[in-house]
Amino acid sequence: AFAGYRGVGKDVSARERIDAALRGSEERYRRMMDSARDGILMFDASGIVTFANLRISTMLGLDENEICGRELRSFVVHSEGRRSEVPSLPDDDSGVELRRKDGSSIWTMQVTYPVNAKDGSRAGTLSIFTDITEFKEREEKIRQLAALAAEKSEAERANRAKSRFLAAVSHDLRQPMHALSLFIEDLRNAGLDEKDVRLLEKMDAALDLTNNLLDTILVMSGLESGMVTPNVVVFPVQKMLNRVAQAFGATAQKKGLRLSVIPSSAFVRSDPALLERVIMNLVSNAIRYTDRGGVAVACRRRSGHLHIQVWDTGPGIPDEFREAIFREFFRIEGDGAHRGGLGLGLAIVQSCAVLLGHPLELASRTGRGSRFAIQVRTAEPVDETRQPEELEEDENRNGQPVSFAGARVLVIDDDELLLESTAGLLRRWGCEVLVANSGAAAHAILSASPQPVSLIISDLRLADGETGRMLVAALRGKHGQTLPALIVTGDRSLKTAREIKEHQLPFLYKPLPVGRFKSLMAQLLNTKAAS
Repeated sequence: AFAGYRGVGKDVSARERIDAALRGSEERYRRMMDSARDGILMFDASGIVTFANLRISTMLGLDENEICGRELRSFVVHSEGRRSEVPSLPDDDSGVELRRKDGSSIWTMQVTYPVNAKDGSRAGTLSIFTDITEFKEREEKIRQLAALAAEKSEAERANRAKSRFLAAVSHDLRQPMHALSLFIEDLRNAGLDEKDVRLLEKMDAALDLTNNLLDTILVMSGLESGMVTPNVVVFPVQKMLNRVAQAFGATAQKKGLRLSVIPSSAFVRSDPALLERVIMNLVSNAIRYTDRGGVAVACRRRSGHLHIQVWDTGPGIPDEFREAIFREFFRIEGDGAHRGGLGLGLAIVQSCAVLLGHPLELASRTGRGSRFAIQVRTAEPVDETRQPEELEEDENRNGQPVSFAGARVLVIDDDELLLESTAGLLRRWGCEVLVANSGAAAHAILSASPQPVSLIISDLRLADGETGRMLVAALRGKHGQTLPALIVTGDRSLKTAREIKEHQLPFLYKPLPVGRFKSLMAQLLNTKAAS
């Protein structure tokens, strides 16, 4: 018969309470870890990830199960700390670049703490990763800005060095060329026979070519280095047109070409020197490449602008070369090589036009000719003050001696060769010439001279940092404010021209254009030059 049950009972409520407590503790621990703003990884003693919080999962773009079981180095792109297969010690904070699932990266600051067992042995480590990507991006921008600043500083230093070099080259190369031009002019008036005169003319032409090539190279170098700054003013274009006609009339006639420069009453707003360089180069280029017909310069008003046009009846420019012709040293194969020049004329034209902000136009038909035009903003006419350097050039130069009899001229230059060449030419023109190689010598000569001098001709750059401009001011202050003076210089920079203009001094560039030199002397001496 059934007698009943017999068993053993066991109270498990305590275990359940413990398990529940553990689960609750783990959930609280998880919530606490997941609420942290920084990423957290836990590693075992061998460096394997055993725990990853929500933030590090978000930072890496990975689920926790994709992170756990891996070593930290499998996520590391770059570390600024010491290399190790296990995380570094607590005092070794370092920037760590981590790779995300999508291939991008994130910069973090890693701080690592040891996790020890009850017996004190190393059980693992805990690393905290703070997102410093934005900081790193700012740091990189600062680094780039610092690098750009350093590059800019180096470029400015190089430009200053180049500026000094170009100024020195401009001055030093023009000194002997200037002396040679004066010796040639002196010989021209020395009664040479016909054979020697022809040889002299060839020497003069070679010197002009050398001077033009030097000018071209120096202008292009100045434009490339950013040393040229436009000085924009309002001025009449007619003066510029007059100089174009004077400069190229004889050249065009020698080639059998008609040069037509149509007058214009327009005033424009631009840099006179740079704009004139553009027009001169365009006309020079047109004459060089035109063998029959002629070249014309015309101005047309359109919508507040003046279109200054240079037409020619040359061979025209094929379509495929209409951009290339503005490149440095470019010449159309088979056409330009025999015509001389460096291939820089149109490159300078474009550089000047860009610097001035004046649009440049080209229209051409092969076999018919070309038309270049530059567009300049017009301006209301202004009352002009005659600039000292804009005195008219003697257009009637025919090689005959000019007499300035009775004129006492003081020539100042620290170059003995230039003193000799200038003095020789002036004496042939009838001047009584006094020479000085320094400011002190000039003061001594004027102090000892029983008669006043009629004119001072001084080089701009003298020894020991002295300038002709400063010296003329000092001589006028001590010996008479009305002393006429003329400055000569090989420095063709706009800065130098403006400085001389500010002191209301007439000046000429080396090598001296003899016709203009005569005319300018005549006006300064208030005499009439016979030619």
